[in-house]
Amino acid sequence: MNRQPPIRIALRYFVATWAGDDEEEAHRLLGKLVLAAMKKHEYELDLAEVPADMWAALGIAPRPTFTLCVPLPIERPEPVTRLVQGPLVMRGTPITSLYGIVLGPGDVPIAGASVELPALQLRNHTDTGGRFHFPTVPGEAGSIRLLVKAKGRMQNVTVEQSTSGREPLAIRFDSFEIK
Repeated sequence: MNRQPPIRIALRYFVATWAGDDEEEAHRLLGKLVLAAMKKHEYELDLAEVPADMWAALGIAPRPTFTLCVPLPIERPEPVTRLVQGPLVMRGTPITSLYGIVLGPGDVPIAGASVELPALQLRNHTDTGGRFHFPTVPGEAGSIRLLVKAKGRMQNVTVEQSTSGREPLAIRFDSFEIK
C-alpha cells in the first residue's frame, strides 16, 4: 500500500514573560519555560534577541523572550481503494490525423488562429497559409469538437470523422474583416 507521508507544519510561538516591575522574576520564569521546552527534543528554540522595531510595533517595552518552533505533523486520509472485481480488459483505439484550414471572408486564410481539441487537451495554431494539423486523434466513429479562436472571435465546430486521406476540413469565419 502506498501510504502518503504526513504534511509537516512548523508552528512558531513567540514566548515572553512579564512579572510587573520585577525583571529578575521575569528572567526566572523564562528560564523555567526554556528548560521545559528543551526536554522535548522535537522542539526548536530560537534565543535570538527581538529587534527593537518589533517591540515598538507591539507598543510595549522589551521583555525577556524566545521563539519556540513546534512541529505539527498532519496525517493525510488514506484514499479509498476499491478492489478489482474482474479481469482487466484492454481495448485499442485506432488513431488518425486531423488537418484543416481556417478561412475568413472571401476564403482568405487566417494565420495564427488557435484551434483546440478540448476533450484531448490539445491546441495548435494555424500557419501563414491558415493550415493546422493534429497528427494523432482517436479514429473511431464519433464526433470531435473543435474550438477555433481567430481575430477575437470564437467558433465551435463538430467534426464527424477525421480528415486523414481526405480533403482538409475548412472552417470559415465570415463575420469579421481581414486586415
